Amino acid sequence: MQLPMSISNKIKGLILAINVIIFGTAISLLFFLSSISLNENQRLLISAILVIGFLIVFMLSCLILLLLHSTVEPLDVFINAISQSVDLSTLKDYSDKDDAIGKVAQVILRVITDVQDRYNQLEQKIEKRTKALEESKAKDEAIIKNIAEGLVVTDLERRIIFINTTAEMMLGYRLFELFEKKWPDFLEVKDHNQAVLEETRYPINLALSQREPVKRDISSHYYYKRKDGSQFPVVSSAAPIMVGEDMVGAVVVFRDVSKEVEVDKVKTEFVSLASHQLRTPLSTINWYTETLLSGDAGDLEPDQIPYFEQIYESTQRMINLVNALLNVSRLEMGTFMVEPEPINVTELITDVIKESQPKIDEKHIELINVFDEELPPVLLDPQLMWIIVQNLITNAVKYTPESGSVTIRVTRQDAGDKVEGANIIEDSVVIEVTDTGYGIPSYQQDQIFSKLFRADNVREKETEGTGLGLYIIKSILEHVGGKIWFISELNKGSSFFMCLPLSGMKHREGTKALSAGNYN
Repeated sequence: MQLPMSISNKIKGLILAINVIIFGTAISLLFFLSSISLNENQRLLISAILVIGFLIVFMLSCLILLLLHSTVEPLDVFINAISQSVDLSTLKDYSDKDDAIGKVAQVILRVITDVQDRYNQLEQKIEKRTKALEESKAKDEAIIKNIAEGLVVTDLERRIIFINTTAEMMLGYRLFELFEKKWPDFLEVKDHNQAVLEETRYPINLALSQREPVKRDISSHYYYKRKDGSQFPVVSSAAPIMVGEDMVGAVVVFRDVSKEVEVDKVKTEFVSLASHQLRTPLSTINWYTETLLSGDAGDLEPDQIPYFEQIYESTQRMINLVNALLNVSRLEMGTFMVEPEPINVTELITDVIKESQPKIDEKHIELINVFDEELPPVLLDPQLMWIIVQNLITNAVKYTPESGSVTIRVTRQDAGDKVEGANIIEDSVVIEVTDTGYGIPSYQQDQIFSKLFRADNVREKETEGTGLGLYIIKSILEHVGGKIWFISELNKGSSFFMCLPLSGMKHREGTKALSAGNYN
């Protein structure tokens, strides 16, 4: 290592230069004096002054050099020693001296020792943290690889970045075969009715466009095609991956529901068969009861009439339940038909309101209608729309106390709009039904669209009800490309929103039409 010039050498050089300059100046003055006219005494006096001055400067220089030798040179030696090798033993040797250099060495030694201690502590912390992170990473990888559900991670363009072992086993593909392929284009996804699923309805596309998680249940499962060509049913959910406010990709989780679908199919077929078998005797009881109450079979005794009226009302409830169960089985088996035609949505809603008007008047409910009169006709199945609107309105009226209010709002929303937290994917008609009713407890809001579900607070107030209305509405909308969501506050009311694309419903072949009725 090449060391810089020492401090003492620099000062020595400077003093030597000054002496040379002064000596040269003195000689020059002597020559100058010899050239001018001065008497002998004046020349001797000036020469003596110059010699004495030079001697004083020379003696001061010697004194400075002596001081340098005793003070600065040891410092140079110390600096050179620690510059060549920062060795603690060298510093300890100097720190033992009882002089200025020793004190400097002591300070440096303490600083180096403190830095070394801090460095060692930091190194230990980094080592522990690194080990903890490695263990956490290993655990996370083990969990992801071995969870029972298939997991897929993609970028914003749906290109696959990662799939776990379970997904590889279910699909028959390895990660290197699928890397950067678009999910799930290669799977030929079909809906639960074996119809090819439109790309816009992929859960991952919905999650990316809405910037929120999309969940599906067994009633809206899909079919994936394996590498070997076989199909299997899955329930799939997707969610965007957010880093702060930025969306960087998506994660998809799916599971094989072959057993659940088979069991559900058996249950649905049983319910359908049982409902069909019940329908005939119930219709007979209903017809005979109507005949007796009308007097066509003879007059009834006054005390008999209340009993027959009770039989008639109970029979009506049973028929309504059987129709609801048949609708559920047709929805789940995919046997219902969709026959769209141009419909004026506001006119259809007005007709449904007229049917519900007696109950609205009975409870003194204020009905507020806010309709977009410029809404164009939409291709919709009138029977399905009647069921949807009827159950939304009767649900609001039924669970609103007397003298409350119900607001029905029909609007057009453009693609990209947001309605109460829900993103509108394409130009749509949105129907909102808001009430000032009992509301839904927050701990039960995630169950509100479940089959046969009724919230705790309304079961105490309204004992009658099947709990199938909202389930049927949601199932219909999911089959025809619509959606439903809600907001609710306990004891203040609820708002239900449903939207359907302005492009309308698509025709669908089926064996049976759904039956209209109040299924709440």
